[in-house]
Amino acid sequence: MTPTWTHDCQTCRFLGTVARERGDVDLYAHYHPSSSPTLIARFGNDGSDYESMPAEYATSPLLKAAAALAEDHK
Repeated sequence: MTPTWTHDCQTCRFLGTVARERGDVDLYAHYHPSSSPTLIARFGNDGSDYESMPAEYATSPLLKAAAALAEDHK
């Protein structure tokens, strides 16, 4: 699988792409040694074209999907 959008963090792990009516969304997890991962949903190439949140606070459907995939990729 290849991401649709550019994401410049070298330590994020690409989890997959979700197809939506408004366009594809790439899901990432940024793992931290002492806390839960930060989840990222990227929906474009501009720097602000994403949403992110620590896994334990994820409430949006996209970040919940990223949380489920992050558990599978541990």
